[in-house]
Amino acid sequence: MSVMLPEKMKAVVLTEPTKAEEVRLTDCPVPQVRPEDTLLVRGATCALGYAAIQLAKALGCRVIATAHKESRLPLLAEADEAVLDTGRLAETLPGAAFPGTVRPRATSPGVTRSRITKALELVGPKTLPDTLRCVEKGGIVCNTGILGGVYALSGFDPIKDIPNGVYLTGFYSNGPTQEIMDEIFSFLTAHRLQPCVGKCFDFSEIREACEAQDTGAVNGKIVVHISRISDHG
Repeated sequence: MSVMLPEKMKAVVLTEPTKAEEVRLTDCPVPQVRPEDTLLVRGATCALGYAAIQLAKALGCRVIATAHKESRLPLLAEADEAVLDTGRLAETLPGAAFPGTVRPRATSPGVTRSRITKALELVGPKTLPDTLRCVEKGGIVCNTGILGGVYALSGFDPIKDIPNGVYLTGFYSNGPTQEIMDEIFSFLTAHRLQPCVGKCFDFSEIREACEAQDTGAVNGKIVVHISRISDHG
């Protein structure tokens, strides 16, 4: 969805979170991210994915982010690791907890592969069963996206498809209270975080902005300036 934001935004400067900030954000149950976590953001080349990376890094987490096109991997530079999503991460991703058949993968000298403790599923039902097999026992998967174009699970068996000890939750954007939203915005302000802006449009170009959104031609948030909205009736 296109958003309307102020015209000028400051640069991103990440600082260490205070203990109070950690408590406020980790009290939010989606998916209870803490500084010691390794977070998998599946389908990260979208506005929500970029925001999730920034928030998790500000908390001190290790972040693994995926994209379905190799050309989009450079857009995930803020993550600790950018991974090409083939649709079968549980078989190819180092750190996957329930891999089935594991394919050996080379690692850079000195790099330690972290177990994945939390996952934010933005692709949706299309890849959710695979994502569930990527997190370790006790880990949490939050499904809150449908980028894969599949809107419901077909033939999903919770007993077989959710690995033992793994937790599955969801997030509906109408759920947060005003208090939670205020806490989130306080965190954004304290860390001077800004959204990843892909392209800006004047209000008179609202049609072009909607077309850019529909075609997926813009990477990042689409910003529509409303400072001169009165000039357009």
